[in-house]
Amino acid sequence: MLVFGMLSGVALAGDPCADEAAVAERSAALEALYDAGEADRQDRSAAATTVLKRDEQRVKAAVKLDKKGRLCTPEDKWRAAWLMTQADDAATLERAYELAQESMNAHYANGPWLVAYVFDLKRVFGGYLQAYGTQTRVDASNRRCLVKIDPEISDADRAQYGQPPLTEVYRKVLDLNGFRDDAPTLERLERHSLYCDPVAGT
Repeated sequence: MLVFGMLSGVALAGDPCADEAAVAERSAALEALYDAGEADRQDRSAAATTVLKRDEQRVKAAVKLDKKGRLCTPEDKWRAAWLMTQADDAATLERAYELAQESMNAHYANGPWLVAYVFDLKRVFGGYLQAYGTQTRVDASNRRCLVKIDPEISDADRAQYGQPPLTEVYRKVLDLNGFRDDAPTLERLERHSLYCDPVAGT
């Protein structure tokens, strides 16, 4: 059950971020939504349709706070952006990217990482190559494959956004698919058909 129903919704006229108590209350509610989302991702026994429905509710709650100007701290913006990554429309993902940038510009610790993640997410959603190697998808054989990456982006570029070098990304994808003895190279991913095209809308 969403916790936002407990909020009074009363804010000072003009600036919704002026009332410190209200800001703290909204931040706590947003944190509860974030924690619930993380718990759903860890609970592999939860029915997928049930989790998707709860994700949709959390996205709506984050969007509502954003539209009312009630994301007042860098941490609030980061959490809302993360919640919005579960959206299935381009406009919400674009707004998640903007919020992630705001959190990064405010020097929130995980801001750069989230900027790269959401950038890749919205690129893949649009059917384009990703840049940082954060996105995988399930292929027709029910295997987890790495979505193809723009070769112009270097590991140095990735490091600027808190992302690991591609060898670590390759290693993770190979291990997930049981190829633990393979070298972490693009050639090995391609040999096992684990380097896949982006699919728009996913």
